[in-house]
Amino acid sequence: MNISIKKVFNNISIALMVIVVLLSALTYLIITQGNSYSALQSVQKQKALVLAINSIDYSHKELSVIQLDGKSNELTFEIDKLANSVNIESSISELRALKELFVNDVEHSAVAFNNQLNTINTKVINSMSDQFSYIEILSYLTFLYVIILMIFYTKRLGLVYEDIAHLFAVKDSNTYLIKTDEVNTITKRINQKQDSLKTPDMLDRVTALYNKDGMLSTFNEKKYSLSTQSQIIAIFKIDGIKNLRDQYPDTILNKVFKKVAFTISLHEQHNDLSAYLEENRFALLLTNRNKKEAKEIFELIKSSLNEFKVDSENSVELTLVYESIQKAPVESLENVLISLKDNLND
Repeated sequence: MNISIKKVFNNISIALMVIVVLLSALTYLIITQGNSYSALQSVQKQKALVLAINSIDYSHKELSVIQLDGKSNELTFEIDKLANSVNIESSISELRALKELFVNDVEHSAVAFNNQLNTINTKVINSMSDQFSYIEILSYLTFLYVIILMIFYTKRLGLVYEDIAHLFAVKDSNTYLIKTDEVNTITKRINQKQDSLKTPDMLDRVTALYNKDGMLSTFNEKKYSLSTQSQIIAIFKIDGIKNLRDQYPDTILNKVFKKVAFTISLHEQHNDLSAYLEENRFALLLTNRNKKEAKEIFELIKSSLNEFKVDSENSVELTLVYESIQKAPVESLENVLISLKDNLND
């Protein structure tokens, strides 16, 4: 059973969204864990401040008042910091009240204040323990999820690549088993087009496109000449073909021609026509496209053929040029082809 390339990439998009959600949850828990750690540090600082306040020498009244006021302000700052780090409002409110009692009656309120700090410390540690458990579970789930996705979709994407490589190779491969719906559809369309050519004389032997006679005959048979739809035609020319023939054998040049023909055919719709006219020229007639759309297609074909890798050792640099024109309904296709050919020769 074939797989769908569209479905594969849709599933990958969903999988990536799930990974983002999992990582967002992990990030939130890690930040919360960091806040809890800050709260623990604040509790320890407050305990140190309580010890410092208890150690003040109250025999020097004025000095002790200054020291107590300073330590009290530090204690207030740490309580506010603690309140911003954890969400235990009732415990913080009680701590604030005990702090006021402690500052006003150090001797009798120190124990109660310390006990409240210990209570908050226990709550924060328990919260951190829960957070760590969640982080641990989410980390394992995310790791397993990513590993499963990598194994599963590496295989799927490998199949997609093999099918695309099969199309890109521009060679006959009757033994190759296509695995994706989209490539299977493209292959069927290409085969149907080739099978529809009943007269071998109308088919170019190398590129499997129409030759000039085949294009003209098909144009007339299918009533293209009577069509009221927009018809834009371009002739593509492989520049410097003589130099290429001097550099490469015919076997490699034939692969180049096949590649150009295949690239052009990829942009055809059912009511378009393409042909191999002669030694280095190809024609593409687009039906029912505006000038902007047609130019984009022609430029895409041109830019995609700057270099053709024949095999691991041979790479052919191509320069593709073209001329295009919108065919008037009264013009014959043959005259338009001649005109475009003359323009390319200039």
